[in-house]
Amino acid sequence: MARQKDIAFQIMTVEVEPWWEELTDEELLKVRLCELDLDLEGTWVERAFTQVKTQLAGRGLGKLNPSIWLSTDWFCPDEHAGFAVPFYLVHPRLAVLTEAVLGEAEGANWEWCLKLMRHELGHVVENAYPKVAKSALRESVFGSNSVPYPKTYTPKPYSRNYVRHLEAGYAQAHPTEDFAETFAVWLTGRKIWLDRYASGVPHLKLKTIEALIEHFVYGSAPRGFRCSFEPLHRSKETLGQFLRARLCKLGCHEEFHRERQYELSLDRIIGEKHSFSAKRISELWRAEQKQLVERLQKEFQIPRYQVKAAVQPISAQIHERRNLYVFCDRIATNELYRLARSACRRYHKGREHQIPI
Repeated sequence: MARQKDIAFQIMTVEVEPWWEELTDEELLKVRLCELDLDLEGTWVERAFTQVKTQLAGRGLGKLNPSIWLSTDWFCPDEHAGFAVPFYLVHPRLAVLTEAVLGEAEGANWEWCLKLMRHELGHVVENAYPKVAKSALRESVFGSNSVPYPKTYTPKPYSRNYVRHLEAGYAQAHPTEDFAETFAVWLTGRKIWLDRYASGVPHLKLKTIEALIEHFVYGSAPRGFRCSFEPLHRSKETLGQFLRARLCKLGCHEEFHRERQYELSLDRIIGEKHSFSAKRISELWRAEQKQLVERLQKEFQIPRYQVKAAVQPISAQIHERRNLYVFCDRIATNELYRLARSACRRYHKGREHQIPI
C-alpha cells in the first residue's frame, strides 16, 4: 500500500516494556519474531478493532464476530472468519524501525488502520458466508474470484469504475480486492457512500453489496475457522530477515539505487549561489516541468499521469535540494530532460507503474 506520513506512533502506549527494549537496533534485528513476546490485548490496535466491530453491528452484522491475531502482514486466510495484523503496530519502536527501513509501517495511524480493517472484513464476509462469494450477481458485477491472482497490478488513477478507499487504486488489483474495497466503503454507512457515489459503476457495486448482504447474510449463521493462521509466535525468522524479505518484495533496493543515481546527476548541475542572477533548481523545475511532461507524453505515447509518476522521484530529489542553485539554465534544463526521459523509458517498459500485491 502507499505511504501515509502522519504516523501516529505517539498513541502507542506500552505498560510493560519488553525484554528487548534495551537492545540496540543491530541486536534487535537478530531477535526472532516469536521471541518478541507481543500481544494485542490493551493496545490501540485492539481499540481500533473494537470500533470496527461496532460499525459491523451497526450495519446488522454483529453475528459475524471476527477474530484478529498478530502475524507478519495484513491478510485474511481462505475459509477463516478473521484476519491477521502486522506485529510492528503494537509497539512504537518496532513501528518506527519498520517505517525507517521500508519507508512505511502499513496501518500505523488510526484512520489508516481502520481502513485496512474494513477491507479485511470484506474478505471475512466472503469466507463466512460462502453464498455471497458464489453468487451469480456478485460475479457479474465484480468478476470471478477464480481469476488468477497477479503478482503486480497497474492501476488507472482516473478510472471511475471503482470505489476509492485504500490508496494506489487497490480495488483494481483483482475482483476479490474490488469486492473487499467496496464492502469497506459500504461499511462506513449508507448516507456516506450515497453522498460520494450517487451514480455510476461504484454506486452499482455498492448497491450490489447491499443486496448480497440482505439476501445471504442477514439471518444466517457465519462459518469459518476462528483459529489464527501463521501466527507470530510460530515465526522463526528474525526481525532482520523479515525486513529484508519485505524490501525484496517491494523492490526497494532497486528504488534506492535509482534515487541515488538521481542525486548524483543533480549534484553535477547545482550548488551554492554563484551569481546574482542564479536560479534555484526548484524554480527551474517548476518553470520547465509542464513543457517537459508534454514533450515526454508525446514521445512515449503514455498518459500524462504516468509521465508525472515516472518523474516523481526526480521531483522528490529536487525538493530536498530546493535551496540550491543551478550553474547554467540551459545545461540544467538538458540534464533534467535526460533524467526524466530515462525515468519514462523504464516506466514505459512496464516496471515502475506496476504495484506489488
